[in-house]
Amino acid sequence: LTGSPDAKLMPRLGFGTCCRASSKGPMLINSTLEYLRQGGRLIDTAQMYENQQDLRVAIARSGVPRDQLWVTSKVRTLRDDVSEFSDRAGQHREAVVAEVKKILKELGLAYIDLLLLHHAKGNTPAERAEEWKGLVDAKAAGLARNVGVSNYGVEQLQAVQASTGQLPAVNQLEFHPFIPAHAHVVDWCLAHGVAVTAY
Repeated sequence: LTGSPDAKLMPRLGFGTCCRASSKGPMLINSTLEYLRQGGRLIDTAQMYENQQDLRVAIARSGVPRDQLWVTSKVRTLRDDVSEFSDRAGQHREAVVAEVKKILKELGLAYIDLLLLHHAKGNTPAERAEEWKGLVDAKAAGLARNVGVSNYGVEQLQAVQASTGQLPAVNQLEFHPFIPAHAHVVDWCLAHGVAVTAY
């Protein structure tokens, strides 16, 4: 990716920390430390995984310099917890920036290499546009080096671009031999300069 001030290269392979019994606590800390010891440098996490404080411990213990790490995290869309955000109706843009600051605090970092909106489901196009503007604001404030989305289709990507004139740097989506259905999304992204991260 060339959107960051240092045009830092995103590693091709990363350590995903979602959705298994070992994705929290001492098991995650130890597996992350071993991954970093073996030379891995990309760590992928999210607010919804509820493990960023454990990753903070692993990163601190590893001794790997910050400029050698690539940390990706994802902001939960504000409909993921309606009760918590009920007082922020119509304030999605500001709320996203507040969530980014929470992510940084949990990880103990000054910035995130890649920050994504976790998914598009449940939100209206107008809400997604405001959340995207919030990510762009976070990048402008130096809280994130690159911003993107996760699990977005072509129409949703086009709507994001229309809201700010800026396409996401990355679209992370499920894409592998057992689920090839997103091939058309991958093709569109690559044709429009959007990097694809597959899980």
